[in-house]
Amino acid sequence: MPFALCSQSDVRGRTIDSLTKEPLAFVAVMISGSQQGTYSDIDGYFELSILNYQLSIINLEFHYLGYQTLVFEYPGEENWVVQMVQSSETLPEVVIRPGENPAERIIRLAIENKTRNNPESEHSFTYDSYNKLILTAALDSALFVDEAKYNSLDSNQQRNVDFFRTSHIGLMESISQRKYMPPGRSEETVIATRVSGLQDPTFALLGTQLQSFSFYGETVDILGVAYLSPLANGSISKYLFIIEDTTFAGTDTVFAISYRPRKGKNFEGMKGQLFINTNGYALQNVLAEPSEVTGTSVVIQQQYEKINDVQWFPVQLNSFITFLTAQVNGFGLVGIFRSYLKNIELDVDMKAREFTPVTLQLKRLAAKQPDSLWNKYRDRPLDDKELRTYHIVDSVGKAENFDLNLKLLSAVLNGQIPWGVVNFDILRLMNVNGWEGLRLGLGAHTSDQLSPYWNVGGYYAYGFRDKGHKYGTDLKVHINRKRNAWLRLLYEYDVSETGGNQLEKSSLVLNPTNYYGLFINRMDKYEKMSLEINTRALRNITTTFFGYTRITHTFDNYRFSTTSAEGVELFSNQFNTTETGVTVRYAPGEKLARAGMKEVRLGGRFPILWLRYTKGLDNVLNGELDFNRIDALIEKTFKIKNTGDLTLRAYGGMVEENVPLSWQYNARGTWSVFAIATPFAFETMRTSEFQHSHFAALHVRHSFRDLLIKTEKFRPIISAVHSMMVGEMKNEQSHNMEINAATKGYFESGMQVDRLTKLFITHIGIGVFYRYGPYHLENTLDNFAFKFSISLPL
Repeated sequence: MPFALCSQSDVRGRTIDSLTKEPLAFVAVMISGSQQGTYSDIDGYFELSILNYQLSIINLEFHYLGYQTLVFEYPGEENWVVQMVQSSETLPEVVIRPGENPAERIIRLAIENKTRNNPESEHSFTYDSYNKLILTAALDSALFVDEAKYNSLDSNQQRNVDFFRTSHIGLMESISQRKYMPPGRSEETVIATRVSGLQDPTFALLGTQLQSFSFYGETVDILGVAYLSPLANGSISKYLFIIEDTTFAGTDTVFAISYRPRKGKNFEGMKGQLFINTNGYALQNVLAEPSEVTGTSVVIQQQYEKINDVQWFPVQLNSFITFLTAQVNGFGLVGIFRSYLKNIELDVDMKAREFTPVTLQLKRLAAKQPDSLWNKYRDRPLDDKELRTYHIVDSVGKAENFDLNLKLLSAVLNGQIPWGVVNFDILRLMNVNGWEGLRLGLGAHTSDQLSPYWNVGGYYAYGFRDKGHKYGTDLKVHINRKRNAWLRLLYEYDVSETGGNQLEKSSLVLNPTNYYGLFINRMDKYEKMSLEINTRALRNITTTFFGYTRITHTFDNYRFSTTSAEGVELFSNQFNTTETGVTVRYAPGEKLARAGMKEVRLGGRFPILWLRYTKGLDNVLNGELDFNRIDALIEKTFKIKNTGDLTLRAYGGMVEENVPLSWQYNARGTWSVFAIATPFAFETMRTSEFQHSHFAALHVRHSFRDLLIKTEKFRPIISAVHSMMVGEMKNEQSHNMEINAATKGYFESGMQVDRLTKLFITHIGIGVFYRYGPYHLENTLDNFAFKFSISLPL
């Protein structure tokens, strides 16, 4: 109905897709015949204040890339819904004439101002966020309007369509609080969470890792992949920028600029739109998606507002994920993540000591928060479809024991089976190696349910080949969980590899590096009492101080020779030692997440370094050996555009003094006619073929992921592998056996094809490796190793 406008009128509404009814973000809404207007927000809502007009009718024009331009008369409704119609016309090819592209001038200004516009650059801040993740079916929009198409479906498909019209597959909500202090100290705490079908709140940590917090970095992370930002330095030579629309918002101008990789440029790029406000030449809105789609299609949206007229800041973040290779009851799977930031405060007084590498943590009782808290943070209540999702999926979750299945999966991955106040150690149940043969046992520790301050436990095992009993017990006292500070007392009567690895070992049950134990054929018996103190005193430096006394019996036919003061040569296979030292793990930039009492490493940009120094103390607590041993390892995986992942692992060690083989280095050989491939070991080297007092080794593995062969159901992962080692052995005459050292350099290369077929929960593949160089064997076939590979489908 026409009405008179005196001085100001607020026009409100919402833009949606006419077919899917999904909201459309960043639609340009302008007064017809002018460029005065605004943009819809991430949820499609818009509000436009119209000043200094005397109009009986307000006509509004709606522009959106890929949709028809529409003009509507404002009906004066409070909940006006504008349905945008997709355009069937193909966008014309843009031709850039000689001279400066006007879009590039604006992008240059945005790049020049990005440091002060970047919310993580100069200001400390805090904010609260409400996050919602929806898993739902990707229904064909034609089913909503074409009754004939719906009727063409069989009865089962129609039931599925009817179900997905009224319910999602899953729903997760969380409320978090974040604090930040430049230049990069961050901590986010999830204070409330709810996951449909699950009581375990761990999945609440997922939503915060889907995309970068802002678009101002040199790269933008989407689902863990780093893409070159269109605002990165030098991006104009990589991206093509085009002005698509211009809107006046008050005294400011907003340019809608599309971007995509230039032809012939090979880099990890994106495409989408940047909405740049001339007030500081800052981002107001962002649309982005990878320029090349593989198994998952992702679209992200970001909306910024100027806080206190000081700093542009993200206020809404959306991610839309389409899983192209996953289906639920014949329909595609879609994930929709929405995050709303509020209560933003700038320049908050903070201290650096308040922050640790734990950047994401789950508050205790987060899954048991009252409705009053949820209602406080939700801008709008849950709709009928979301409420129905909670009701249906929660019921199914209880009936199908979703929580129990999740705990069992976690147990397989982390090596523990929870049972009340006790956690049973999966790795203690069964093991196989060349010395003990089949080893069966049982191990358990008290859980944090009994006490969060200490854990006590023990184990027993029996080896059927060496007919040996093994057992141990330990007490671990947690001093400061936030700093991962603990003290452990340990007693063990067990066996260990002669000259084995003393650096970090994986506790994951199906980690391929654990398969090396299958090939160990020399072990020492030992009885040990030790004290360990662990702490992360500095941000990314973890130190473990240790001291122990040990009685070691070497493998049966080995003797170590020494000369007494009287010149008599003595042979021994039993040694009393007292050892102390420190292990340091340095992971610069690594981020951690904590759920309850458990920490999860989220990775970082830089290599991880391990150093271990061991000192043997002669004449201290019956110690007989005086030596210094140093071990080091460095590892990093590099992700390379259109090529895959390159992993480098270099390690080495040295012991200067003359000591038994137990304190020197046994090369990690795993050759067998047919065996299991073992990463970061030598596939063609015979077990115990080489021993060293000084050595260095390098393993190179380039995974092409599934880039080389892609079909609908067959996507093997192909990797090229290279390993080499050089070492020496001092004082060979002190050992009553032949010692071989790889003084001339050992080399092998090979190819591994993983994920050829599936067996239960694992993927099976094959590998072939070849030995060459100075230690090439006379019989050509003996230089080959043919192996199976076993991996988890993660």
